Amino acid sequence: MLALIDRERERLHKFASQWGFGDQRTLQQSERVDRLIYVFMRRSDSIKQ
Repeated sequence: MLALIDRERERLHKFASQWGFGDQRTLQQSERVDRLIYVFMRRSDSIKQ
């Protein structure tokens, strides 16, 4: 699953640089993705227990 997330993050960076979006915007998107992953992992851990 983490490999899929890394691929998507790379795709987002490529898209942003291709279309001339600022790095700040891409960074904010990456931070949002990281927060979502963190929440998802915590929830899946609590379900397993």
